[in-house]
Amino acid sequence: MKNESKQKVLQTIQQFNLPTYDQIPDVGLYLEQTAHYMNQYFKVLPDMEITTSMISNYVKKGLVDRSIKKKYYRDQIASLMFVAIAKTVLSIDRIHQLF
Repeated sequence: MKNESKQKVLQTIQQFNLPTYDQIPDVGLYLEQTAHYMNQYFKVLPDMEITTSMISNYVKKGLVDRSIKKKYYRDQIASLMFVAIAKTVLSIDRIHQLF
């Protein structure tokens, strides 16, 4: 890897920061709000964006609990963040096994 490329990776890693569990909102976010909230943290990562369709698919596959009255809460958002990051290196089947 070239030195310039290494610097870019290092800079991206230094900028990447996820909220602690207690910082994740537990007020209930609608699907679109949940995707927007998560993408605020993922924006520093290249090609890392979660869509509402992705969230719905993770729920359908049983990776994340269904929304409660169309809202996602802290546990679900934390699980979604884990899945979104883990899927960059693991298959959905492997992530399902982890859960």
